Amino acid sequence: MQDWDLILIADSFPRIEELKLRTDADFYNDVVASKLKELKEIGFTDDCWELMLNRLEEDDLDLAAMSLVSKRFLSITNRLKVSLKIMDEMISLLPGILRRFQHLKNVEIDTESDEDMSGLICLISQYGLNVESLKFSCKKIPSHDSFRELGLNLKRLKALDCWRLYSLTDRDLNVIVDCFPGLEELTIGGYISDDGVKVLASKLKELKKIVFREGNHYTHRSLIFLSINCLKLREIHLINNIRLVTHEGIRFLMQHSPNLTTLALLPGTVCLRGSVSFDFESSITCARKLHSLSVEEDSSKLLSFIAKARPPLKKLKLYDNGCRGFSSLLQSCWSTLEELLQSCWSTLEELTLTNLCLTERRISEVCLPNLTLIELYWCSLLSSDTFHSLTEKCPLLEVIIMKSTSIGAQETFSLEPSHKNYRMRRLDISENKWLNDIILKNFGQVCPNLQSLSVSSCHTLTQLGIGEILMSCPKITYLDIEHLTVSNIFRRFSECFVVKLKTLKAWDTKMNDEAMAMIGNWCPDLQLLNIGHCEEVTSDGVKEVVRKCKRLRVLNVTGCPNVGIGILDWMVISRPSIALKEFISPCGFPPPGEEMRNLFLSFGCRLRKCCCNACYKNECIHRIQQLQEHREMRA
Repeated sequence: MQDWDLILIADSFPRIEELKLRTDADFYNDVVASKLKELKEIGFTDDCWELMLNRLEEDDLDLAAMSLVSKRFLSITNRLKVSLKIMDEMISLLPGILRRFQHLKNVEIDTESDEDMSGLICLISQYGLNVESLKFSCKKIPSHDSFRELGLNLKRLKALDCWRLYSLTDRDLNVIVDCFPGLEELTIGGYISDDGVKVLASKLKELKKIVFREGNHYTHRSLIFLSINCLKLREIHLINNIRLVTHEGIRFLMQHSPNLTTLALLPGTVCLRGSVSFDFESSITCARKLHSLSVEEDSSKLLSFIAKARPPLKKLKLYDNGCRGFSSLLQSCWSTLEELLQSCWSTLEELTLTNLCLTERRISEVCLPNLTLIELYWCSLLSSDTFHSLTEKCPLLEVIIMKSTSIGAQETFSLEPSHKNYRMRRLDISENKWLNDIILKNFGQVCPNLQSLSVSSCHTLTQLGIGEILMSCPKITYLDIEHLTVSNIFRRFSECFVVKLKTLKAWDTKMNDEAMAMIGNWCPDLQLLNIGHCEEVTSDGVKEVVRKCKRLRVLNVTGCPNVGIGILDWMVISRPSIALKEFISPCGFPPPGEEMRNLFLSFGCRLRKCCCNACYKNECIHRIQQLQEHREMRA
């Protein structure tokens, strides 16, 4: 439906008293309102409300607030929650959670308990969920019977992540592939060998993506098995300590995987052993479908042949481990890299270069019209000239990450920028020890629409420089100033100025109570505050922020010696409707007991690292009794 359709309806039926729309509220404009004088009620279908609520930030708290409006909104928001991370403190509440959220698609089990998981698996299985993605981030491997039970009940499971099951064996993998024959994505690690991969490849005919992590038991034979049997394979990732893969295996994989679009041989992980004289030219035809390539070390020959294939790459990541590889061969292989960049000139969107001896001249040659993201890590020869060159020559650029470069060292740029880039949204220039206030101000003038800024460990910056860029880039919602010697970054702000910060990471800074009061005054939308190891912050400063930042949901005060444990009681009793979801307590003692965790969880707050060691035992018992009494009074 278009605007004029609704206007036509209004002209035809001017006496309508009730109107229900299956479209967006934007179409109901002032023109329509002026025509329907007798309209008493306007409504939207559930489908329409789902579309509108989906435009909210992807945050459970936003949906939680909407769920309180009415029973209808409760039903709608329950359907919108599709992801769940199950942690130890949630297990007792899990039956109610699974009954409420029947449309879960992605589930992660992240428990630290060494107890048998059969009860938890049984609980997940019995609710008839249509889970499509399941991830295990737990210590203990589920029993084979538990996997079989999941296989019987999770018929739509397409993605399984088991790499954190560190003791996974071939026998376990055989059971998994028997239980989930329709898997399309699989992540494995542990003690899986070529034999396990051979069985996997013979049974998972729908496999499209596989990730090998943290294992020394794979060889090129695994790649051969996958290439021969899994004809739909599109993505393969080799990550962490996989040292037995050879050039022959990569060649065979590319030659016999006609649908391969992503190849990742990630840093410090794959040692392409064997002679580099293997002929890759027979693989060129298959390489023409590659969309994403991540390689490291002595892969210049592979890069050369891929460049000849001229694939439509959208993502390219090149790494060096610092010992040998691109940096040591850069003088001779730059022409190869340049050839590859030219081959994907019109398609490349994301480029990552790590630990390479790149120069300003070489980066200035990178002019990619569709580039939206560039990451430059530990490239020590690059300065702010690189930033200006990229923001000027790459018109669609939205993200620049330049960590541990030479920004600020012997700069010669003009204080007044010659251009502006209005598309830039995120800038991460952390760990640049020469970065100063003048350069930061200049960057802010070039990118006035910045939304995310990270300058952690830039020790030359002052609070004046941080304040300046917040004023010149008023759309910033994410700010990381960890490890800086700054305190009150809002000191120079006028009373009419409103900061839109939602996330402030100020770990190990000089924040004090005055700064906390300013945060409360200037950041009404703050949702996450990390002031860990800010030794000058006291309980009074924390109270100021909690009182004024009504949307605060994550607060980290670990390592703050002047923040007492009584702050927990104050937050729950003085503001029972507080939005806080997670509180990381000040002293870093062992985690709280189950009774204390469950009590705070009943108030909607996840408690971590509370001061519940032996010397506080009696005080904690007393606090539990007080809070339980307060909860009963509220009821």
